[in-house]
Amino acid sequence: MTKVLHIYPHHDSMVANYVSMLCRCLPATVESMSVDDKGAIRQALGEYNPDIIHLHGDTELKSLPRQSRVVITTHGTKPHKFLATAYVVIARSTIEASSLSDIGVPRLEVIRNPLYTKTTTSEELALKMTTVYQKVMDSNILPLLTPETRQMFSILLKVGLLKDRRWAEATPNSDDVNWHRLFIYAELEGCMPVIQKGIRLMGISAPGHSAVSCYLPKEYQQPSQPSPYADVSSLVADIRQKSSTKQLSLVLLCSLFQSLYSPNLDEAALLRDLESGGLTSFFCSTLQILREQIQLDEGFMPCQPVNNRTTEHLRKTLNQHLKL
Repeated sequence: MTKVLHIYPHHDSMVANYVSMLCRCLPATVESMSVDDKGAIRQALGEYNPDIIHLHGDTELKSLPRQSRVVITTHGTKPHKFLATAYVVIARSTIEASSLSDIGVPRLEVIRNPLYTKTTTSEELALKMTTVYQKVMDSNILPLLTPETRQMFSILLKVGLLKDRRWAEATPNSDDVNWHRLFIYAELEGCMPVIQKGIRLMGISAPGHSAVSCYLPKEYQQPSQPSPYADVSSLVADIRQKSSTKQLSLVLLCSLFQSLYSPNLDEAALLRDLESGGLTSFFCSTLQILREQIQLDEGFMPCQPVNNRTTEHLRKTLNQHLKL
């Protein structure tokens, strides 16, 4: 169930009719509440706890909760003060969408208004809007992962990378895992093959998954698999470069993790290579991230992990590179 709070200007009867029509036609999977009074808006933001705030027309608001997932339908009004922070802006026509694109709005959807045109219906409006709401809830997915889902993700990564279910520690009940969101995160991080292997090895009956449909930052690039011939020092250097441009994804860390468990790894030679390349300090920070993300075992750490500013930068990059 997705909870949507619709906020619209009390002086605009056409927008009020639109919101009423939309809320009436939305499916049972979307719970809606609509407000147009400043006092009611403050109360709703505090008590209703919406998943999405849908702003309509020229709403007079000074601020919104910091982590709000905002959808805006401009209804032909002047540029909205929250356009820059919206997950998506909805235009009534391709002409309106072009105008919004010209002022730099990055994510646009065209959904025609049945109050103005006979080329669509209220049912089609509701169907398309429901799709948009789902895309919003499937975007910036990491903050929405429950502790159980994060734990399962980490375990599946470890088992999939090491190809043995005996590496798994206490596993959460699969019924407590949001598999839909886990698969989205795995796909966007380039780790889906590893996750699928982990599921097979663990003998877990997980639901199927469909292609990812969500909104992504402009800078996002689909992670590519590192070269299978890359040595550990090269992987560490690549991780440092990707983190400096905020393009670090888990797939690179997975490759490093796997390399550290190789029986052919010469730890003494590795430490010499890292020292000569000026990578030792960065490597120590990376070990800490591997311990947090994929449960790296102490016995496979060539040196002690470190939790410092570099570690926090790596952590922040991983946590925010899918953020809109």
